[in-house]
Amino acid sequence: MKTAEDKRKISVQMWAPLLHKFNELCNKACLNRDAYFDLVLDHEAPMLLSELAGRKNSAAARKYVKRCLLELQDLRPVSFNLRRSTAEAVDRACDEANLWRDVFINRVAYLLVVRTSSLESQWDIEFKHYRDEIFEDGWEIKRLLLGPRLLAIADFLGDDPFAGIRAVLRAADRDTGGGLHLQPLGMPGAVREQRGLAGFTTYLEDEFVPGTEPNAAQARMVEVLLETLREEGAERSGGTAVRKSPKAKRSKGSSRRVGA
Repeated sequence: MKTAEDKRKISVQMWAPLLHKFNELCNKACLNRDAYFDLVLDHEAPMLLSELAGRKNSAAARKYVKRCLLELQDLRPVSFNLRRSTAEAVDRACDEANLWRDVFINRVAYLLVVRTSSLESQWDIEFKHYRDEIFEDGWEIKRLLLGPRLLAIADFLGDDPFAGIRAVLRAADRDTGGGLHLQPLGMPGAVREQRGLAGFTTYLEDEFVPGTEPNAAQARMVEVLLETLREEGAERSGGTAVRKSPKAKRSKGSSRRVGA
């Protein structure tokens, strides 16, 4: 029998539109919100560490992602009553990843309610191209259709909640394994008005963190590339302006070959 000592309440700040949607869909699915979220977090805490594979956010990245979440402004305090073991697993994973716990909670809740079309646009992936991988690695629908319904539902709720998404990411990025919690959300590094849900990002390399040396180096590299493109454009424009000269024509042809 469960006792009060088996439970631990965690309090976080959650984006209000997300909290509303999360509560709404849990009610619609006839789920005890905290009990179901406990199952999901118990699975996702170790997955966070597994997918990061030893990576951790720098102090600057942690601070920046936290700021991005706070910039959403419409945050609401909410408490979840979890098993003590789950709460401790979440704390441990966030500590090892150097991640603000509220970011992780918001991200997992978001992934539970978001439509795949939204993820497709953010990650530039079309899920329809990976149907075979989804059904090979995903949950067997025949268990729900042919087995005892309540047993099938219990099994379904206890499985990887993002098995289909992970199957797509693995197939789309076979070199890195496409870890779900390595994928950014929103537009980290963009101006505030364009960041979107960057505050739901669980791992961010410093090249996307404003004010860091890797970010400055990335900006310098982009500027050099743009300057090169501008110079090439100016050269092509200059060649066009003197077309009437036979010598210029030969020069222009030579220029085209070099740029090819």
